[in-house]
Amino acid sequence: MHSKMDCVSRSPLFSPLAPAVKAKLITVTHHRKFYQKGQLIRQPLDHQEGMLILDEGTAKIYALAANGKEKIIELLRSGDVVGQHWLFAPHENQGFIQATSDAWVCSIQYDDFQRLLGESASLSLAMINNFGNQLIEAEKNQLRRDLLDAKARLMAYLRDCAVESG
Repeated sequence: MHSKMDCVSRSPLFSPLAPAVKAKLITVTHHRKFYQKGQLIRQPLDHQEGMLILDEGTAKIYALAANGKEKIIELLRSGDVVGQHWLFAPHENQGFIQATSDAWVCSIQYDDFQRLLGESASLSLAMINNFGNQLIEAEKNQLRRDLLDAKARLMAYLRDCAVESG
C-alpha cells in the first residue's frame, strides 16, 4: 500500500519539493479512494475540481460526441496524474474518467490546495520556484528546437541527462 507521500511525490508538480513542504500537501490529500472496474471517477458537472493521482489500477478519460459515441482521450495507468493545472484555476471537468480495472485514487481539491497556498509561505515559494524552473526548461527546449538540428538537439538532451543523473 502506498502512502500519501508516495501519491504526492508522483506528481511532477510536487516531486521536486522538499519533504517538509510535501508534508504540508498531504494534509489536504484525499488518500486512496477505491473505484470498481467500470465505475466513474469523474464526470461533467460533478464539482470535483482538482488533481487526481491514479495510485493503482487503470482508467480512461473520454468524452461523448453529439451522437453519443465515446471518444477516448487518454488511457491512464498506475502513477499517472491528471489535472495538476486544475489546482490553480477552477475548472469544471468536461470529460469522464472511468476505472477500467479496480483502481485506487488519491486527489487534491482546488479549494483545499488554494487555502493551503494562502496559509503556507514555504509551499507558495516552492511552487513559484518550481514553475520558474519549468519555464526555464521550456525556454531551453524551445531554443533547441528552433536553433539546433536533430543531432545537436539529441546531444544537448543527453548532456543534460548526464548532468542531472551525475
